[in-house]
Amino acid sequence: MPAFEIVASAENNHYMEWQAMLFHYSCQKTQRQTPIIAVHKGDEPLLPGFEMISANGGHVQPVPNLRNHRGVLYPPRNTAVALQAVDTAADYIILCDADMVFLQPLPLKSVQIDSDTISFDRVGYLHPDHPVYQPDIDNVFRSSGIDPTRLRNPVIDGGVPHVVPKQLQKSLAKEWRRCIDVFPILFEGERPDSSDERYNDWPMRCYLASMWAIIMAKHRLNLNHVETRWSMNNYNDDQPMPDPGSEIFLLHYCYGSPAFDKRHLADDNDVRCIAFRNLAPDDGTVAGFLRKILREAAQFYGLC
Repeated sequence: MPAFEIVASAENNHYMEWQAMLFHYSCQKTQRQTPIIAVHKGDEPLLPGFEMISANGGHVQPVPNLRNHRGVLYPPRNTAVALQAVDTAADYIILCDADMVFLQPLPLKSVQIDSDTISFDRVGYLHPDHPVYQPDIDNVFRSSGIDPTRLRNPVIDGGVPHVVPKQLQKSLAKEWRRCIDVFPILFEGERPDSSDERYNDWPMRCYLASMWAIIMAKHRLNLNHVETRWSMNNYNDDQPMPDPGSEIFLLHYCYGSPAFDKRHLADDNDVRCIAFRNLAPDDGTVAGFLRKILREAAQFYGLC
């Protein structure tokens, strides 16, 4: 069977630190595989949480932090940087966001990806004809020399994880970065809360620009694609957690709610101050599962 390397992109800050720790713990526990945590940093030392990952058998690779491009600060740009910079000899890279946890082993034997093919995992909100994207998305693709009809034949409604053949690692990453930088827009309804200081450095574009950009890169490189349906998100985190035998393999906790909000768990000074001590117990819901596995990770790292 081909070798698959699981990679998560994380910046060297407290907001991403605990997410990377949880990602590593859940991957080790469920996937029985040690992922690579690509940590975007400059000359500053790694934060303690990343050192804890290494101390517990994890693979941490410092990579450049290129969120700043020509004066525009855009954190999702670093996902493409992680793909480009990560060092692996595996046949395939499974590129993930750090805010994902593994629920059961990925069905890798069912993945059939050629050397000119990448995968997108179904998300359900990247349809180009949705009013929130029009006419902007068609105009951006058209200005980049891509006929917008290619967005619809077929529609690629997917995000992470991406399975990328080793042969495409560098070329896809470079083209992805170029495509991110042609998006000057923030789609209506996606503006971050300006009262939250964490978003003061966001440009006039949104996190979805990076997702559209890899679709653009796929077209510019004339690649094929396959769709996976591995993950669920926590948009409705008060719903019951899926049964262990379901066809859900990853939980992407990209949304926040009073029951579990990743944006309000990190302390500004010390990973040991993550608010897991004050989290409510598991109640069988998606949010309850996230609270439970965060406590498990804290115990794994000796933080409680």
